[in-house]
Amino acid sequence: MRKHKHFCDFIISLGSINCLIVLTIAVIRLILKIWVTPLFLPLYQSLSIIEPYIKMILEIALVILFLILVFKHEDDKGKVLIGIWAFIVIGIQFLYYVSSHYYGVLINQMFQYLTPYAYSTFYADTHVFKYAPMMIGLMIGIISTGIILRDRKIVITGVIISIIYTASYSVPDMLTITLFNGSQLGIVVPSVMFHTIQSFGLLLLGLYIRKKDKKQ
Repeated sequence: MRKHKHFCDFIISLGSINCLIVLTIAVIRLILKIWVTPLFLPLYQSLSIIEPYIKMILEIALVILFLILVFKHEDDKGKVLIGIWAFIVIGIQFLYYVSSHYYGVLINQMFQYLTPYAYSTFYADTHVFKYAPMMIGLMIGIISTGIILRDRKIVITGVIISIIYTASYSVPDMLTITLFNGSQLGIVVPSVMFHTIQSFGLLLLGLYIRKKDKKQ
């Protein structure tokens, strides 16, 4: 059996869950921007509300399952790694959802008092901080994984991503993409980076460790 089989499966499963949720919401949002239909609007609104709860339930179940597996079958490194990521997925992500809730309350209040331009600027300037707790957790998890597995590539990649993410805070406004129907889609760069790392990044990390294990 591969040395870190269950840990690899855990990270791949975690990334896959996030990929599925992120892509589903992104596709529905894009459809709504192109064709505003009564069918997709309530679906998107419902998904936006229940998405954190669905995600948290799935990830807690995943953590419990792999904690059981790893403590039965893996070495000390696997146990430590699962423990670190369990704390990130449950503890830090809970903090992220609490801060996101209060940020949403603040944004709704600002919408009532600011002009559309001022509101857009305020949203773009503050939206990046919404993801800070979870992004810090992800970077700690990735870099810790590299250190424990003694893999310089993972450590260096984690450090580079951290630097790029911090630098992206200097982007002052939302990037706007104009779709073929004339509607505009606002993009906050740190937000895109966070969702990419949380989904595709974790998936690639798991696949990389699995491939490396097979070679050893």
